[in-house]
Amino acid sequence: MDATPRNCPGCGWLVTEPYQVLSRHATSEGVLVWSRCPCGRLQAHRADALVVRSNGCRRAP
Repeated sequence: MDATPRNCPGCGWLVTEPYQVLSRHATSEGVLVWSRCPCGRLQAHRADALVVRSNGCRRAP
């Protein structure tokens, strides 16, 4: 069983339904999608699997 959370810890948005798609890239393992949640977290996922998620910190302007 996959232990990766399927929801954003900040806002609860589903990983499988990106709020804002930033880019899509074809890779040898499938399409990698970079997206943002409504709360602003950046994440990358392939199909239904989360690959990486930001910690939610933002840089100061």
